[in-house]
Amino acid sequence: PVVVIEAPKLEVRSKPSESEQVRLGAAEQAVATDDYETALRIFRELLQENPTLASAYTGMGAVHEKRGDLTLAEPAYARAAALDPGDFMAVSGHGRVLEALGRVKEAVISYQRALMIRPRDIGSNLAMSRLMILTEQPESAVAFAERAVKIDPQDGQARLQYARALAAAGRGTDAIREFEASCELIEPPAEIMFALVNAYAKEKRYREAANAAETLTKTAPSAGAFERLGWALFRLN
Repeated sequence: PVVVIEAPKLEVRSKPSESEQVRLGAAEQAVATDDYETALRIFRELLQENPTLASAYTGMGAVHEKRGDLTLAEPAYARAAALDPGDFMAVSGHGRVLEALGRVKEAVISYQRALMIRPRDIGSNLAMSRLMILTEQPESAVAFAERAVKIDPQDGQARLQYARALAAAGRGTDAIREFEASCELIEPPAEIMFALVNAYAKEKRYREAANAAETLTKTAPSAGAFERLGWALFRLN
């Protein structure tokens, strides 16, 4: 079962003043034009003047994340989240970076805190579903993904993660339903088709497995795709 960790009751020591908000806006404009060095300079200047300005740390974390500097993004987001535990962008960003760094247990805690702020955030629910699969808690993975699907039934990525979670929980028929639904909502990448072939095969639906594998050989030809097609056709004979 998922253990919910309460967010620390830390006092927010600083919110941006009017002048600071103007400079934060300038930094955001710089980010929008990919001028990351200017954005970082503005954030650093703000923090020199006000070391407890949480939104400046959040901005720095976002810039480092965009640049792929995850080891720099992580402490910036962490500091922002400590200064302002109610800052969803900081808390969810911290979870996202921790997940990318493979720090699964810490990522789970951050995403739980993000969901305490915004329970209906699809991205955080899907992230929790992914992490529950990694920590071998498939039923919890199903619950988080199902919540995301209920929030937006037309979200193809949510349907895809729901299918993955159902497959991890051994619910093959339900997984196939969701894989098929995701294919109707988003352009099915090779990953979806491979997963669908495997799900059909597990349920001994070899004709459908062969059809999906044949589609895969046309849309994303590879040795693996042809191997699955040959295997499915062999099982039909």
